[in-house]
Amino acid sequence: MHRNIRPGRGCLPATNIVLLLLCLMYLLTYIDRVNVSTASNVFEKELNLNKTEVGFIFSVFAYPYLIFQIIGGYRLRQQTFTLSSFLQSQVPGYEPPKLLGKKVLLHGHCHHRAVLSFTHEETLIKRMGVELKSLDSGCCGMAGPFGFEKSKFKVSQALGERVLLPAVRDADPSTLVVTDGFSCREQVEQNTGRRPLHIAELLRLGVVG
Repeated sequence: MHRNIRPGRGCLPATNIVLLLLCLMYLLTYIDRVNVSTASNVFEKELNLNKTEVGFIFSVFAYPYLIFQIIGGYRLRQQTFTLSSFLQSQVPGYEPPKLLGKKVLLHGHCHHRAVLSFTHEETLIKRMGVELKSLDSGCCGMAGPFGFEKSKFKVSQALGERVLLPAVRDADPSTLVVTDGFSCREQVEQNTGRRPLHIAELLRLGVVG
């Protein structure tokens, strides 16, 4: 007879355990560095070392942290996805909802394009059966608070007017404008009056019709 084994109520979720271990690790790191910096003056005098030599010696303590951070960063990278990349690569057999006959104007967040592949985004939208136009528009110009600063406003607008904003204005009113970047959506909405969609909203539109 098989029984469903469930974690007891007193068990901590794995994410909480990882968080506690990280907090403990950084606490030990802080204590270690405070102790090392406090003892450095004594080491200098007793061992007749200069500041550079003490720096080289103490840098040895940084190597274990560096190694573990590289390993941790690599593991984190393997488990970090955008919505489109997750649906494309981690959900076998996933079929996106269809929006047959619709036109989509897609702007890629500049940071997304710089550090990740944008192919998943384009492929997923194409699989929805739409007519896709993916812009080579670079940065929208907003870039977080950058575009709101008075001294940088003209630069922000010039970047947006290079490709993105004219393309949105020229698009048919029935065309769906899609961009995942919060700043990108803000830039488009403030300058054109069009409200862009996040790709999650586009998928939802395909579900609800």
